Order: sequence, then C-alpha cells, then structure tokens
Amino acid sequence: MPPRIPLPALRIPGTLHHARPLLSRPSHMPIPQHHLHSTLNQEEISHFDSLAQTWWDPHGESRMLHLMNPTRVRLILDHLAPSLVEGTEPLKGKRILDVGCGGGVLSESLARLGATVQGLDGSPMAIKVAKGHARRSPELMDGRLDYVNSTTEKLVLEKPTKQYSVITAMEILEHVDNPSLFLSHLTSLLAPNGYLFLSTISRTPLSYLLTIFAAEHLLRMVPVGTHSWKKYINPEELRGWFEAREEMDVVEVRGVIYVPWEGKWRTMHPGEKWAEGCNYFLVARKKGAAEPQVEVQA
Repeated sequence: MPPRIPLPALRIPGTLHHARPLLSRPSHMPIPQHHLHSTLNQEEISHFDSLAQTWWDPHGESRMLHLMNPTRVRLILDHLAPSLVEGTEPLKGKRILDVGCGGGVLSESLARLGATVQGLDGSPMAIKVAKGHARRSPELMDGRLDYVNSTTEKLVLEKPTKQYSVITAMEILEHVDNPSLFLSHLTSLLAPNGYLFLSTISRTPLSYLLTIFAAEHLLRMVPVGTHSWKKYINPEELRGWFEAREEMDVVEVRGVIYVPWEGKWRTMHPGEKWAEGCNYFLVARKKGAAEPQVEVQA
C-alpha cells in the first residue's frame, strides 16, 4: 500500500464567532496630517517581496490572481463602459489609481483598455517587477502606465489635491493595518462622481476553510501565510463603513466564487448572500457636486 500522506489539522480560531469588526466608524472631518499614520504592515510587505519574481507566472504561486483578473476587469467595465465595442479603448480618458497593484496584472489590463493608470504598492520588489514587465510592451510606454513604490497616506500627504476618477483596491484590504484609515485615504483620493472598486474576503468559517485550510495548507494553491483570518472584513461591516459617510454611496456588493471544474472565477448576482461568505466585490461611488441651476430669461 502507498504511504499515507498526513493532512494538516483544521484549526479554526477559537474567536471565530466572536471576532470584533476591524472597521471603526469613519470621521466626516478631513484627515489631519499628524494622523496620517502608516497602514503598511512590514510583515506583509516582506511576504509579497519574496513572491515578486513569480508574479507573472500564470501557473505559479499567483495562479489564482491571474484567473481572477478577467473577472475583475469585467466588473469594472460593467460600470464604466457597459456598451463595450470590440477593438476600442473603452476606458480612454479615465484616470485610475490601482492600489496594491503588485506586479501590475490589473494595471496593465486597464492601461490596454485605454485608461491612464498609476499603480501603487508598498512592496519595492513588486514595483520593480511591474516596471520590468511593462517595458516589454512598447504600447504601454506612452505615458499611460506608471508605477510608484509608495503608500496611500504618502500620496494624500504629498499631493492633497490630486484625485482620480477611478480607484481599484483589489485583494489589499485584508493585508493592511488600520483598514478604516486606509479606506479614508481612498475616499479622499477619489474625485467627485468617481468609482471605487474593492475586493476582499469575509470573516466566516467558510472563508477560513477555503482560503487558509484548503488553499494554503491542503492544496497549496497560494503560499502559506498569505492570509490572516482575523483581518478579514465582512460585507455588512464594509457596507456600513461607507453608508456612514455622507459623500459615498454603495453601488453594489457581489460574491465571487472559484469554480474548480471550470478553472475560473464567477461573479454572482447582487443579493445572493450565500455567495458573500468568502470572496466578494464592493463597488462604491463618490457623490458629485450639486448641478448649478441655470436661470432662464423670460
């Protein structure tokens, strides 16, 4: 008989049903400069630095990221360019900040669709890889794609008036310290009428089973240590954070599930709560200035 391979023990955290929400209620006041503490977690940065060289390997440790990318792009296009015409640049004229861009998988996709994209990441190795990969495509070197090794708080501090029509923060919220402050940075960098696209993971028994026990330890689909269950944020917590801000509207929340027999991710319909138990998208929009009333001469 073949030798038995020991399986990792399923150790669900004891605080699973009693974990406190990570998001504090947002303040409606501007962010004071002395409160711009770093949301960067150095352990997380070191972890992703070590993975940087494999970022563009679609069969390597970033495989699930590559598989999810078409789903993320489709979600963005559904809101920004619903009448997509084949062969056009539907995002032309959009100024996008891709926060937590990593090696540039999403940033490049958005730039190829016509957007002017700035990729932002706290990992110097990831930014080095992103710049190196972009140089292989001359069409991306016309000024439409730029990468910066920095943080949202530094961007807010150094360029307080700079704003973007679109901000993406995909699979990053569960890796930062002080997520409430991080979200405040994002909303301050978002222009009126601008869209914010987020993806993250719910803090549920299902998410622990799928993203840590199965994906990290059992199937080795992602490196061990990539996720920390206690940093996951539930959809109702994230929605509540935005609903407490007068200038923000939640457009929709959608669960996204990986279908292994299809080898791809599938975005579910809004309102399907069962699908929000693990990975999910949240789309928010910043309210614009009131339209000026035009006085009509009699």
